[in-house]
Amino acid sequence: MAVEVKDRRTSPFGLVYRSHIDTDAFRALPPCARIVYFVLTTYAGNAGRAWPKQSTLSAVSGYSPRAIRRAIAELDGAGFLLVDVRDPLSWRRTNVYTLIDPT
Repeated sequence: MAVEVKDRRTSPFGLVYRSHIDTDAFRALPPCARIVYFVLTTYAGNAGRAWPKQSTLSAVSGYSPRAIRRAIAELDGAGFLLVDVRDPLSWRRTNVYTLIDPT
């Protein structure tokens, strides 16, 4: 089930529901994965979908591109994120990340 996120792409902040992050599963994530989740919420629209480049996530979060890839894999594995690879043969395309309700 997709997380309902208010469209704040023109706003300087994102909205995170406490029920999504006040869980043992979220607390078990490493700090980088938590920061990436928060950054993705600032890019997400009404459907909880975002498609920033990994280099953008790296620049905004302050983590290396390798740490970003690892964080995305951890969020996906923990059930907080779905990753849709748009074109696996092209390095120029961005993935689409869908924030999901882990409960």
